[in-house]
Amino acid sequence: MLRNSKNIIFVLVPITASFLFFNSFASNLNTLVVITVTPQAPSSLTATAASPSQINLSWTDNSSNETGFQIERKQGISGAYSQIATTSVNIAVYSDNGLSASTYYIYRVRAYNSSSVSSYSNESGATTLSSGGGGGGGGGGGWSLPSSSATAVLIGKAYPKSVISILVDGVVKATVNADSNASFNTQFEVLPGIRSFSVYSTDLKGRRSLSYTFTLSFVSGTTATVSGIFLAPTIEIDKSEVKKGDIINVFGQTVPLSTVSVLFDSEETIIKSATVSSDGTYFLAFNSNELQYGDHSVKSQSFLDNTLSAISQILNFKVGERSVVKNVKGDLNKNGRVNIIDFSIMLYWWGKTTPQALDIADINGDKKINLIDLSIMLYYWTG
Repeated sequence: MLRNSKNIIFVLVPITASFLFFNSFASNLNTLVVITVTPQAPSSLTATAASPSQINLSWTDNSSNETGFQIERKQGISGAYSQIATTSVNIAVYSDNGLSASTYYIYRVRAYNSSSVSSYSNESGATTLSSGGGGGGGGGGGWSLPSSSATAVLIGKAYPKSVISILVDGVVKATVNADSNASFNTQFEVLPGIRSFSVYSTDLKGRRSLSYTFTLSFVSGTTATVSGIFLAPTIEIDKSEVKKGDIINVFGQTVPLSTVSVLFDSEETIIKSATVSSDGTYFLAFNSNELQYGDHSVKSQSFLDNTLSAISQILNFKVGERSVVKNVKGDLNKNGRVNIIDFSIMLYWWGKTTPQALDIADINGDKKINLIDLSIMLYYWTG
């Protein structure tokens, strides 16, 4: 639990994926091949001020082969990291004692084993509590009454000039405009307690992102800064079914100057790089000859400044004997047709404003599911 700390920093690292393709050839059966497995990096590191001389740490253990965790600390943003302790296997908490009062410390951790170390976790910082003091005559001084609210600061990337919506506990709390580089930065007050956040945006073509969600705990008078928010690319395909040998086009929008990987999931994953324009729109013309007949899916992910975005929505399509141009509007179950199944899905979410409902059934992106969405669905009805 955070108490009277002045500034807490959380760095959210989006879900990452790496792909390694290799062939191993051995000409000598007596050759010994040793494969070193690097531990997975820990995540969700949180630093909590417990007293004027103690900060408690906790993190998520994502590895199954670590010997323990190395804990590093620096004083202030401009300080230099040094290792202060290690923990044993499966121990994902640590109390750092002997600190100076009213001082800001930043931490990071990594897993290690006998042969390698993982990459670092996110950084998390906390300010030790005031030592109080004061005075005689009735013990005045030291602790001030905390305010009745806390402050959240959100920093991240979406799409150029887009409007980002931020929901707290399912209710829209703030909106902020991204700049031409897709960056945004906003702050607002929240009530103390555990709060659920959901962040989403809509690109220049009205395609809505998947929601980026996380949970934070707030104490009165504290500030939590959440950086590293990297919304998934939007994604669209032009066909629900593609004739084998024909082109299926994949497109959407992301952060300018980023690299977009388009992943086709089949018996094996096929990864292609899309062309990204200065406004963040990307495009890939993919020859379906590389896929077998049958059902497939596609998704995308962006990479910029050594950071991977969240993975986009997954779209399904089929490789067959004909090409069927996809009707995007009103096709809620993404099967290439707009019919009674989509109508039933809309009725289920009718009038609801939860992030999941809006992700699925808010066709025109006005944060409502109503007659306007139904009219759009009927216009594109295929039966």
